[in-house]
Amino acid sequence: MTGNNQTQNQTQTGQPRYLQIAGLIEQKIRNSELSHGTRLPAIRQLAADYHVSINTIRSVLDILEQQDLISRQPRQGTRVNFQSKPQQHYRPFEPFKADSRLAPQAQKWLDASILNGQSNGQFINMVLSPELDMFRSFQRHYHKVLLQPSRRGMESSAGYLPLRDALCRLYAQRQTNVNPTQVQITSGCQHAMEHALRTVCQPGDNVAVPTPAFPGYLALLGQLQLNAVEVPMTPAGPDYESLKTVMYSGDIAALIINPVCHNPTGVTISDDYKRDIAHWANSLRIPVIEDDICATLNFSEAFPRPVISYDTDGWCMLVSSISKIVGDSERLGWCLPGRFRDAYMTQVAISQISGPYFRQKALANYLNGSRYASQLRQWRGEMKAFLNEASEYLHAELGSAIEITSPSGGYALWIRLPDYVDVSEVRRQARAKDCDFLPGEVFSLAPRFKQYIRLVLIPPKDERYEKALQKLTGILKPLLKKA
Repeated sequence: MTGNNQTQNQTQTGQPRYLQIAGLIEQKIRNSELSHGTRLPAIRQLAADYHVSINTIRSVLDILEQQDLISRQPRQGTRVNFQSKPQQHYRPFEPFKADSRLAPQAQKWLDASILNGQSNGQFINMVLSPELDMFRSFQRHYHKVLLQPSRRGMESSAGYLPLRDALCRLYAQRQTNVNPTQVQITSGCQHAMEHALRTVCQPGDNVAVPTPAFPGYLALLGQLQLNAVEVPMTPAGPDYESLKTVMYSGDIAALIINPVCHNPTGVTISDDYKRDIAHWANSLRIPVIEDDICATLNFSEAFPRPVISYDTDGWCMLVSSISKIVGDSERLGWCLPGRFRDAYMTQVAISQISGPYFRQKALANYLNGSRYASQLRQWRGEMKAFLNEASEYLHAELGSAIEITSPSGGYALWIRLPDYVDVSEVRRQARAKDCDFLPGEVFSLAPRFKQYIRLVLIPPKDERYEKALQKLTGILKPLLKKA
C-alpha cells in the first residue's frame, strides 16, 4: 500500500493533500482491496508511503473514522471497519397510506416513487449514486467544513449568505440578476414549490399546469386543495394558444411552468416563448412559478435563460435544487421569490427557523470551486450519450412500434407504446422483474397518457441498467407481436 509518484500525480485535484489521501484509501476499502479487518500500517509508515507528515496522516484517519471505514483501538492499531453488504429490498419509510383526498394518480405516484421507489424499479426515480464525481467532490467539501473550527450563532432563516451569493453568480451567467437578499434557501425543490403555492394561492384556487407534468405538482396541488387546470404539451412546450387562453381567462391564480428540460418530455421552450410567459405574468398580474431543477442538465446550452430573466415587475418566482447534480439525499433547494419576497420568506422562516449550516457552507464552497463547472460539463456529456444509446437500443429491439422523445436534457425518456398494448400488464411484469417505471397515467389527472411510460436513465451505464433494459424489452417484444 504505497503512495508512488504515479498515484500522486493522478490525485492532484486542488484539494488538500489529506483529503486526496483519504479518498484514495476510501476507494481501496470500498473496492475491497482492503477488506474488513485488515490492519493498516502504522502512522509513521503511512506518512512515509505517502510522503507527508504524521499530522497529515492523523487528519486522514480522522476522516476515515468519521465515515466508519476504519476503527482505531489501543494496542490493536487501525483496522478496516467497512463491510460491503448485498443490496436488499426494503421500504425506506414506515408504511402508511396516502391521504384518500389525493387524486388516484397522485396516490399511485406517492406509492411508486416515495414508498416503494427505492425497492422495486430501476427506472423510477432520478436519484444519483453517491459514487459519482460530483457527489464525491461535494462530500469532500462537507468533510472539510466539519473539521474546521466554527464560531457562529443561529443561521439566518433565509440561508447561509455565501451560498446565496454563489447562486446569484451562477444565475448571472444565465442573464438573471438578483442579489443575495432575494434568495431563500429551502429543504429542496418540492419544499420551495409548496411555499410558493402557499404564498400566492388560497384553497379552491385554480393553478395552470402543462401536462404531462411532474406528478409531485399534482400531489401538492391536491394536498393544498388547489385545482389543476391542465394545458397540453407539444414538442415546442405548452401549447401556445391554449396557455395564452388560460392566462387571459381570469380563472387562474398561478401558473406552474417547467421550461427547461421538462419532466418527463425533456422539452426546452424557446427564449421568445419564455419572454411571452413573463410578459403575460406581468401584464395580467398572475404569478408564474418556474421549476428550474433540470436546467443545469441541458445538453445543448450551458446557460439556458430562465423565464424569470425576462421578468420586469417581479411576478415570476423560480424554484430549484441541487438534487439533480449532487444527489437527492442532500435536501437543499432555493427560491427566487420576486415581488413576493417578504411573504415567501415569512412562510419559510415559520416552517424551518434556520437551515443546515454545514451542508450550505459545503455547497457554497463546491459551487465556488474550480471543479464544479468542469464536472457538470462532463456529466452533461455522459447523460446525453447514455440517453442516446438507450434510445437506439430500444428502437433496435422494439422497432418503429414505439415512439421515443428526443430530450433536450435531463435523465428521462418519454415513450409511447401502441394502443393495443396493455401498459398495466407491462408494469405488472416489470415490477415482478425489478425493472419498474412510472406509467404515463400519473402525469395527468385526466386519462390522457395511459399508453406512455417514463424511464429514468442515470449514468454511468452499468450491468444493472443493461439487465433492466433487457428485461423490459423482453416483456414488450411478445406484446408488440400481438398486433
